[in-house]
Amino acid sequence: MDRNYFRSWPARNRDNFIGVDTSRPATDYALKSGLIMAAVTSNLEEAEPTAAEMVSLTGLHLIISTGCVGYVTDKTLDRILAQQRPGATPWIANLVLRIFPYDGIAASLARHGLVTEKLEGVTFVQRRFHSQQEYEETLQTLRRLGINSDGKEAEGLFHAELHVSRPAADVAATPLPELISITSGAGRRYGPRYARTPGGVKLMN
Repeated sequence: MDRNYFRSWPARNRDNFIGVDTSRPATDYALKSGLIMAAVTSNLEEAEPTAAEMVSLTGLHLIISTGCVGYVTDKTLDRILAQQRPGATPWIANLVLRIFPYDGIAASLARHGLVTEKLEGVTFVQRRFHSQQEYEETLQTLRRLGINSDGKEAEGLFHAELHVSRPAADVAATPLPELISITSGAGRRYGPRYARTPGGVKLMN
């Protein structure tokens, strides 16, 4: 089904994705299904990409991730950006769980000439919590950070914020709210999830 789905994409869209993941089963599946044209499996947190991977990582236009920040740091992004041609730095769009700070990565990207903006006033549903412990620890972390979880994580779903990093000229040319249309996923039915109630934490349908 995945292979048929991705084959239905126009060829110019289907053939331009590079997958970066240390999990070979994940990248093998993406390659076989036709989602990506090449894979980078080196752990870029700890080592440089191989010669073949360097070729794949050259000439990127956009780097995207969802849920990677907190496990992947500026080290990986630095190694990817080091493969780009001078004056051809790609845009970077990261969906970042609200429990993870982004200041360090934004500062690192600034050294590459990128200005980072957060899309204000909206969050994006990432996933349900896999256990009551993860749910309660997340709410504690958000309280410690001074972030209000009401209507968001407290309702049993991880929420992420969108950070977009672009060259200053691109930022000046097109404001971020004009660039992006939004579907948050907050109203979607996800099945049972943990939520805070007057009687304590419960698994709700």
